[in-house]
Amino acid sequence: MQLFLRDFPITISLSVSSVCNAQCIWCPIGLRLNTANKSKFLSPAIVDKIVSDCKGREIEFFLADMGEPLMNPDFKEIVTKCRSINPIGMYLSTNFSLMNEDMSKFILDNNFNVVGLNIDGVTEEGYYAVKHLPLKVVINNLINFINMRQEKMRAIPQWKPPSVCISITTQARYYFEIGEPERITIPDETRMTYEYLRNIIQPGLDLINPAFVITWAERKRWNRPRDKKNTICTNIYAVGIKCCIDTDGNMIVCCQDYDSDLKFGNVIDNTIDEIWHTEKRLQFISKIINNDYAGIGLPCSICQD
Repeated sequence: MQLFLRDFPITISLSVSSVCNAQCIWCPIGLRLNTANKSKFLSPAIVDKIVSDCKGREIEFFLADMGEPLMNPDFKEIVTKCRSINPIGMYLSTNFSLMNEDMSKFILDNNFNVVGLNIDGVTEEGYYAVKHLPLKVVINNLINFINMRQEKMRAIPQWKPPSVCISITTQARYYFEIGEPERITIPDETRMTYEYLRNIIQPGLDLINPAFVITWAERKRWNRPRDKKNTICTNIYAVGIKCCIDTDGNMIVCCQDYDSDLKFGNVIDNTIDEIWHTEKRLQFISKIINNDYAGIGLPCSICQD
């Protein structure tokens, strides 16, 4: 664990949006379970401060946490500001419903390393049962994005294209894994979805993740105290290298702290370096290493992922 404790974060993970146009059954943001009174969108002014704090350092930016980043009206400006310090990596997670031709061109022109998304069904019924979005729009946007990427690769052979990384969490798999199979209304489409996507993506460049389930949306409903002895945080590898910042500029414990229950400080009031070394954060690091979830409190005390 000591190998992952850095004097300054390597990864800056930005919550560009705290709202989403999807209603994913596994996501508290989509299910409108987040109760904190947070700003809907990260502002360019906060990004200016973050970028200023990171100048001269090797940093990668993740535009991936919480809501749908493309809903932020300042999304392009935020990307441009992040790119201004020549980060070592840029990563985006989006549901692709808003990835029109103009946005696809912008993403491809700004040298993202990876663009991630979930395709959680291969029929309109199966996909809608998970996300409440139209599958046809998302698939058309995905195919168009990949085609535009291919055209740019042919035009500029030396260009390094972004990988598309797809995850699959079907309704049937999700409800089965959380122990509530009676809620399943659609036959499991995991295998069908995987086989369909293999005909769209480019082998060797793109990736389909093995299906997995997180209980992010069930946390407060279950409210189960975390077992100190037998449960190791699946995100522990990141706590020493990753800085998560919500839409109000708060440095929070991790990307699953959707209500910003545990804040270490705000980047408007202090530098990232100052917050990274606060006593509150150092105490958290000690407790998470020792599995003292009760001592940490929310969100870790009831997080099962």
